[in-house]
Amino acid sequence: MIKENRKILLTLNNVSVHPLDLEFSNIELLYFSPGLTSLIQPLDQGIIKSFKTLYTENLNLKNNHIMESNKDVSYYDLIKTIKLVDSLKLVLESLIGVSKDTIVNRYENSLKNSMLTSDDLQRNAEYGVSEFDFRLLMKRSLLVKSNKKFYF
Repeated sequence: MIKENRKILLTLNNVSVHPLDLEFSNIELLYFSPGLTSLIQPLDQGIIKSFKTLYTENLNLKNNHIMESNKDVSYYDLIKTIKLVDSLKLVLESLIGVSKDTIVNRYENSLKNSMLTSDDLQRNAEYGVSEFDFRLLMKRSLLVKSNKKFYF
C-alpha cells in the first residue's frame, strides 16, 4: 500500500489497549473520544447487553437441565463439552430473543442523547469546532483525534 501511495484512515475506540503513539506514513489513526461510541453505536447501549444476558440464561438453562438428569456431571465439566454448533444455536436463540422494543428503545435513546446543548457547542467552539462542522462530523461518523476532546 505504501508503494501504491494509498492513504488509509483507521478508526479505533478510545480504549487503553489501543496505543496512542503509533505513526505510519500512509495510515492515519483516529480515535473515538470518550463517550462517542455509545452515541453513534446504539448496539453498545443495551442491545448487546440484552443479547449477552439472554445467552447466559439460555446456556445456564441448558446446562442445568443436563445436570439435573445426570448428577455425576459438574458444571465445569459440562462447559468443557460444549461444541461450536451448540454455541451457535445458543447465539441464534439469544438473538431471536432480543425484543423489537429493546432495539427500538436503544436507537431512540441514542438519538435523544445526541442532541447538543448550547453549553456543549460553546465547549466545542473552544477547540475551534463550529456547530456546523461538529454536526457534519457526526453525520459522516468521522472521529476526533485522541488529543482533542469534544463534548456531546
